[in-house]
Amino acid sequence: MYAPPMAVLPTLLAVLGGIALGIIGGGRLDNVVKWRPRLVSLALIGLVLQIAIRMTTMRGDWLIVVELESAFALLAFAVVNRRTGGMVVIVLGLALNIVPTVIDWGIPTERGAAVSAGLIDQTHVGPIDVDGPRHLATSADHVRWLDERLALPTGQVLSIGDVVLHLGYVLTVSSILRRRKVRRGGPSGYGTKIRPLGRGPAPRKGPGLHPSRMGPAGIPRAAYRLTNHPPVNQEPSV
Repeated sequence: MYAPPMAVLPTLLAVLGGIALGIIGGGRLDNVVKWRPRLVSLALIGLVLQIAIRMTTMRGDWLIVVELESAFALLAFAVVNRRTGGMVVIVLGLALNIVPTVIDWGIPTERGAAVSAGLIDQTHVGPIDVDGPRHLATSADHVRWLDERLALPTGQVLSIGDVVLHLGYVLTVSSILRRRKVRRGGPSGYGTKIRPLGRGPAPRKGPGLHPSRMGPAGIPRAAYRLTNHPPVNQEPSV
């Protein structure tokens, strides 16, 4: 939940934080133009809808539909570009916000958090209409722990999903500047490499390789016996 003038502030701060982190880590700003993400149109559509929703003062179920369309567009973009560092965190943040929006049909906002952020008057009695695809949380909502409940002094209320999402923005921007990508395979590749360690010793490729079959000076015992006790020449048969 946001006061309209401050709607884009968390995203802006996350991007600036990602730029600072990327430069500190040796990244360069010109690496942004070298980044080649897939399905950029989905990201643009999702971001424009998100900004429009957060700036609006209108209400209605149709805004919930637009919110979901925006979230799923951004989710699809993040999934297809998940090899960019930090993009998986964005996927998680979007998913955490989509769940309560679908289940509770709208984004529930805790009343106490809205009061602390200065968005509603504590002395107000009766129902309160919340702008955008939101509503004040009630006992009828099912996933209250994912509600918007973190009040900020800037007149904003964030959800856990929002916090994870903006952390993803920071990590992704930093990775773009540093040109960092997640390797294919990940943990499964590591598991494949260490799997042979659980199979025990490798089978010997020859009897002379085992210490118990070696003679002096590292010569196989069988060869050592032949060297010191050559076979007796047999008389040719008539």
